[in-house]
This record gives sequence, C-alpha cells and structure tokens, in this order.
Amino acid sequence: DHTVYNYYGERGQGRPQDRKGLALAGLRGPFCMGGSGYVMSRPTLRKVAERMDECVAAADVSEYRQYIWHSDTAIGFCVQQSAGVNCWPDKDYDRYPIFRHNYNTARGSNFLSDGALRSVVVMHPFKDATTMTKLHSRFQRMLPGPQ
Repeated sequence: DHTVYNYYGERGQGRPQDRKGLALAGLRGPFCMGGSGYVMSRPTLRKVAERMDECVAAADVSEYRQYIWHSDTAIGFCVQQSAGVNCWPDKDYDRYPIFRHNYNTARGSNFLSDGALRSVVVMHPFKDATTMTKLHSRFQRMLPGPQ
C-alpha cells in the first residue's frame, strides 16, 4: 500500500552479542538487513530522507555508537524514529519470504530448497564466482521447457 509507512527486507535483530546495545541505543524490533537490500514505501522514504542527517548525527554521538555504526542498523534506527515502523509487519513476514540472507555460507548456493528459491527476489551474500555459477545453474534447471 503506497499510502502507508512500510519498510521491507530480510529481517534482523543484530548479532546476539549486540542486541542489548542496539536496544539501549533505541532500536526496537527488527530492522531490515542491508546485504539483501530493502524497500521503503514512498511515505517512509520521505520521512527518512527528511531526518537522515539528524539520525546519522545522533547515531554518531550516541554512547552506543559501536552497536549502530553499520548502515543497516543506522537506517533501521532512522526508519523507526522517523516513520515508526519496523522491517515487515509481523503478520506478513513469513508469508512472503522474498529477501533471503545466507547465514551459513558453508552451504553456498544450496542454502534454499528449489521450492523456496522459486519465490526469492534477492539473496545475500555470495562471495565467489563458483557459488554464483552453481546458483545460476540451479535457476536454469528450474526453467520450463528445453534448456
């Protein structure tokens, strides 16, 4: 809905050792992790753009700066402070798994089943050409018709 505040991406709450610091800094609830990117509705983007300099300045002088210095946490903080929303409404997040983050990079291109892979829009991270080539081959095999 382009008339309301929305913020979409792969949800995260920070590394376990950072979560208390993030909460003390004022980051409440999940933020969208930057690796796989995020999407904001127009109203959200307007609010965040108006306050981004203020948000960055506040994060920079915060006693909890060490926890909010990553771009995704700083943007998540600003989205929450400006627009009052977290990453994905809770009721919808599990229904639309289109942003995916590979937490176990040892599994490479196989971190999602073919069924899950069909609905994904963005995946992160892939750090080498071999993994990207294997993933491309998986996509090719899933295409209908002769290859």
